[in-house]
Amino acid sequence: MGCYIYYFERGRYDMKKFIAAVLMAFVAVFSMALVAFADISVSVDGEMVVFEDQQPIVVEGRTLLPLRGVAEKLGYEVGWDEASQTATVEGRGFDVHIPLGSYSFTVNGEEMALDVPATLYGGRTMLPIRAVLEALGHYVRWNESAQQVMVISSMIISAEHLKALIDSGYDNLVILGVAHEFNQTIADSFIFTQADYTMRGGPYSSGADIPNMRRPLAEMEALLSRAGINADSLVVAYTNTPNQGARLVWELTVLGLDALSLDGGIVGWVEAGLPTGPATNLVTAPPISEFRAINYRNDEMNVGISGMLHALQNPDEWVILDVRAPGEYEGITGACDHGFVGRIANSVNIEWTNANVPGTGNRQVRPEAEIREIFAPAFDGRNVIIYCRGGVRATHTWMVLYNLGVDAYVFLGSWNEWGYALDPESNHPDAELVLQFTEALSRSDEFFRGH
Repeated sequence: MGCYIYYFERGRYDMKKFIAAVLMAFVAVFSMALVAFADISVSVDGEMVVFEDQQPIVVEGRTLLPLRGVAEKLGYEVGWDEASQTATVEGRGFDVHIPLGSYSFTVNGEEMALDVPATLYGGRTMLPIRAVLEALGHYVRWNESAQQVMVISSMIISAEHLKALIDSGYDNLVILGVAHEFNQTIADSFIFTQADYTMRGGPYSSGADIPNMRRPLAEMEALLSRAGINADSLVVAYTNTPNQGARLVWELTVLGLDALSLDGGIVGWVEAGLPTGPATNLVTAPPISEFRAINYRNDEMNVGISGMLHALQNPDEWVILDVRAPGEYEGITGACDHGFVGRIANSVNIEWTNANVPGTGNRQVRPEAEIREIFAPAFDGRNVIIYCRGGVRATHTWMVLYNLGVDAYVFLGSWNEWGYALDPESNHPDAELVLQFTEALSRSDEFFRGH
């Protein structure tokens, strides 16, 4: 005997409405069944995030975190627009809109994808936070051994935070030290010199006589394989001079890796009272992995002579930062390898040291607000190219700006490559145009005495 249950509304039976109500209830119950509470912790720069009323959950195999707890820990303001059912995140020059139920969100008007939509659970906006935070320039990693979501706010990491990462047992962490010579090293790191990963000339140079250029991709992949690096590695670079560390971080980022710079370098590490220990020579170490640069970014981060000339002919779209010392910019000192002093026309001179805290030996970077004020031309909406004499100081400025959301380019050959193009003996095809866009030009007496 069948049993029929009817939906009662306003004194009458209505089978259609009853079925709709049952289906809605079923969907709600089924959806709840797909949600599991995640027994995990969340840290931001090594400090635990406390979720007072709603813990992380797992939906469709993805961990969803309460937006407010993490975003506010990073210094953002979180809001809610009831009319459009949209969560908002503001701060650091970003305006983020995350509609509930949508597989996309926007950052400053640009649409980006989510693999699981934001949802309201326990009165809190929950979302797969990795996509959003990485769009804002942060790093998000899963630490299996600690069952922890690790959020790293900055490309520049403190000594204390690095020590916490080491102690957490995160097994995809690789530490590289680069310097001409180390007196002390971080235990279990790999050390090498700038000459081991740069070369004179090469495939990314307009001539064979330009120093500090990038080595061929295959050579870099082979070198980094000796440190056990893979495409998902988190790499921290340290040095005893700030420029060399930044140059390595830039190189690693070009290769598609998540790379961080140790603030203060090995000096800051030792001053913080943290332990040192033996390191491995990277060049002589046997290969541990087979690293392949699957997200190669050379064209996104590096320009040559042709890129500089394009920028110079489109000043409304591009700003060029000369981060050398004022004397070099004025054509008084700092001759390139081909003997020329001077500057690239219409460039803006902001010495790279201005990014650093005075009195720290250029080992610690200034707070964000000060950087934005000092390097204001880099934040006016135009594309940015940075150059110095040999491409090393430029990468320090690149790192500081990239850390604040500026996708700047480095003219890696810098004044050395510009001077090479100016040299009549080079027979550079763009020599005439390069000369047209050069100011305060002369050739040093030292060059002629040496030739």
